Amino acid sequence: AQEVSNAADLVDALDDYESELITLTCTLQSEFAFAGGGHLSAVVSTAAISDNSDLRLRITDSLRDSLAAKNNLVNGCVLSLTGPMWRFRGQAQPSAYSLDDIDVDDCPAPPSPRVTGAAAGSRTEVTISFDMEIDAESIGDPEAAFTFAPELGISEASVQGDQVILATEEQAPGTDYTVTVADSVTSPLGSGVDPEANSASFTSMGSGFSISSVDYPVIAHGASLQITGNQLSSASEVTIGG
Repeated sequence: AQEVSNAADLVDALDDYESELITLTCTLQSEFAFAGGGHLSAVVSTAAISDNSDLRLRITDSLRDSLAAKNNLVNGCVLSLTGPMWRFRGQAQPSAYSLDDIDVDDCPAPPSPRVTGAAAGSRTEVTISFDMEIDAESIGDPEAAFTFAPELGISEASVQGDQVILATEEQAPGTDYTVTVADSVTSPLGSGVDPEANSASFTSMGSGFSISSVDYPVIAHGASLQITGNQLSSASEVTIGG
């Protein structure tokens, strides 16, 4: 393979490089965009070429996804590849097709997750929302990863994308709580929760109830009926009228 990282004529003399097997170290300068069925491309720079939108790294959709799963694949990432020089009209497109063809040498640090809110789903459940997905394996012991004020015990934590659902001990009705998340909780790329946005407040459910069903065909004056609803441990009898 021909090493072309220092070649200044990759675009201007593309005819000389087309279909050649090359090795190249480059830096991402744009987001990836559609580049033919199953492929994406992004503008790159090299040691010899910068600010030229006709020099683009071309890779498959699946390869981009594999690289992005482990790296913060954004502008500024430095990549090294071995592959053919593809072209699209006047664009020089060094290409890679598998993880064996390309290495991520360096990337900017990934952003840290930020807590965006918390809400009580019941008197024993709290959902914490973040601005990005959370790595379930990073939570470990939920009582070390999440703390409540006033204090609440936590028995379980489950992750659903950018939300973490906590099973707690019984919350006091109508009480204001603040939950704080430790920086050991991370995104899939390993960045810990931002200490400047690591908490949220919510109010637990009150002691009232809402009717979910009525077990009586006709409600007459002075009659009684059975109702069921939240905050009721069993069906309750209520008399209508005097």
